[in-house]
Amino acid sequence: MHRGTVDQPRDRHQPHPTRVALRNVADRSEFVHRMPHMDLTTFFEQLPLGTYRLQMDGTVLRINTAFAQLHGYPDPAAFQRHAGSQLQALYQDPEQWHQLQTLLHSQGRARNFVSRWTCHKTGATLWVKENAHLVCDANQTPLFYEGTVEDVSTERLAVTALREQEAILRSLLQAIPDQVWLKDLYGSYLACNDSYANALGLPVERIIGTVDADHPAAAMAAHYFVADDTVIRKGKPVSYEVDIRAAGKNAYDTYEIIKAPLRNNAGTVLGVVGMARRVPVSRHSTPPVVHDSTPEESHLLGDDWGGWEYDVLGERGFRMDARAWQILAYPESERSKGQLFGELMHPEDQAEALRCMRQHLEGQTPTLVLEYRALNFHGQWIWLNCRGKIIETGSDGTPLRLAGTVMDITARKSAECELRNSNAELQSTLNALPDLLFELTPNGICRAVHCMDTGLLVLPAAELRDKKLRDVLPAEAAAVYQLALDEACAEGSSHGRQYCLQLHGDTRWFELSIVCKPATASDEPRLVAIARDITERKTMDDAIAHLAFHDALTGLPNRRLLVDRLQRAIRSSSRSQHYGALLFLDLDHFKEINDRHGHQVGDQLLQEIGRRLQQSIREIDSVARLGGDEFVVLINDLSEDAAQAQAQVAALAQKILGKIDTPFLLKQVPYCISSSVGATLFKGDSNNLTALLQQADSAMYQAKAAGRNTLRFYSHS
Repeated sequence: MHRGTVDQPRDRHQPHPTRVALRNVADRSEFVHRMPHMDLTTFFEQLPLGTYRLQMDGTVLRINTAFAQLHGYPDPAAFQRHAGSQLQALYQDPEQWHQLQTLLHSQGRARNFVSRWTCHKTGATLWVKENAHLVCDANQTPLFYEGTVEDVSTERLAVTALREQEAILRSLLQAIPDQVWLKDLYGSYLACNDSYANALGLPVERIIGTVDADHPAAAMAAHYFVADDTVIRKGKPVSYEVDIRAAGKNAYDTYEIIKAPLRNNAGTVLGVVGMARRVPVSRHSTPPVVHDSTPEESHLLGDDWGGWEYDVLGERGFRMDARAWQILAYPESERSKGQLFGELMHPEDQAEALRCMRQHLEGQTPTLVLEYRALNFHGQWIWLNCRGKIIETGSDGTPLRLAGTVMDITARKSAECELRNSNAELQSTLNALPDLLFELTPNGICRAVHCMDTGLLVLPAAELRDKKLRDVLPAEAAAVYQLALDEACAEGSSHGRQYCLQLHGDTRWFELSIVCKPATASDEPRLVAIARDITERKTMDDAIAHLAFHDALTGLPNRRLLVDRLQRAIRSSSRSQHYGALLFLDLDHFKEINDRHGHQVGDQLLQEIGRRLQQSIREIDSVARLGGDEFVVLINDLSEDAAQAQAQVAALAQKILGKIDTPFLLKQVPYCISSSVGATLFKGDSNNLTALLQQADSAMYQAKAAGRNTLRFYSHS
């Protein structure tokens, strides 16, 4: 309650000093200082976002502590001592300040305006997001700027890192010469390289999101599923050979298939990563004995393969050919004629190698296939792929001799390690983002979902994939998404669109940022959407807006909102040619109650009067509090006839007088008060705002003079 407007005695025939200021709408500076928005002082200071108020030339009128701390200073005073009072000096690109001004003057506000600032104390670069508006007086004359600023440097760096990691992963997949693919836990393809796509005879975009049963190799789908399921359940790699008919060919090639679990940083299995490499020698033929390779044999094997043979009964029966020794970088003078199986093998790999050898010798596996690390001549550990089979047995079937090949797979192992590291880094980056992240098609189909807080999703992530947003979101939210997608497709990005959802009984607000995902011409167009939970910020914005247009004590519209509604009422009256009316109410002897019983009782009484006034009017009418014990009622859509309109106003005024004259029970104590009401009619734009308030005010004084607790209409006479 603005007590200063009621405590000072005044001549009832002189205009109230507060009303003089209120009538002079053009004198906006005095109006601003008298309005209830000055109650925002504490709220302005305590906002966690940086908040500022600027003159039209950019000179700082006021900032809060959060703004000063953004620039390394403990409080606003320290900031202004060191940084001065010109906000535009903080912009690294002065043009961005001019863009912000242009936006404010053309649209009245700027939402999520991202710019690059310099931290004044440290000189470091800050990426900030501003939300600002232009404050004008009733004549639309600009007065000052108000806004908030949020440091989004971390978010921007995180998004940039995510894009870089995605690019690295895509490049890595294409750099691996073998066929490589990634599947999720349900067998749906997440990614693959061109080598794998070419083997299937399909473009990459027609593979992503499908399963094996959708492709020409559907006959093998059950076999692939069993292998994938084994990897997922056991959490360990598996390898095997399989004959596959290449796309467009009638012949079958033998491929070595390696499948391993795809994990996140926490070790949880997310899917399967697979690799396929064509085996030069058919699995159905006997591996050549290459203990003394001829040029013809070397030609058959190729430069990548070395040969070996193993005399099971020999003491040092493991021998390698010249090419195998070359793979290990041994000079000819250092090559041994025979050695123990596993002699050059890494100690950690020997147990697995011996197990595989034993299984093959016992007939449990048709071929010997293993990978291990071997020590080369330079003392370096390299990875070898070793495969072979029994080529000679005794009369009783006892294995006597094995033969096979070795190949250096160090590069492949390094690529696999890089792929795992890249996936882990990418997953870590995603896990660091608190926002919802979706990969969408232009028509709103969800291809991928990432979310740390699943409580922010309308459905579990797995159920959202491959569904249209309009099928899972409310119509209004889905429409916002589609508008943002259309804007991003047309302009490359979309920022700042907001939507709300009812989640677990609460209303949650989200803000969208959508960008186009880089893709080749053959890729399905994709967009990356980040939805940020802005519920807390939205609540603050709504609170600020409410305080700016409503009285802090009663919650009724203040003069600022009343002026806007009165302008609308005058325009509506002009179109319909129906009368409207303005009632000016002043409580009788309110100061005596306030002085005798205290301001707390006075405040409660004003609140109760505000409620009774709202109960007395229609939904199309409005009640406002101007300050102190003064209220205004705006009545719309009365009769076209002046006499009938006046009768309607008189009936409503008598109803209001009766409600106010009824005793108020505050904490079981009755209080009685009455009011004097002045009324004026308007039709069309025959009167301006200032004149209408003056007329209703003048009529109210006539009601006071007539003995109070009554109504008087304004008359030009």
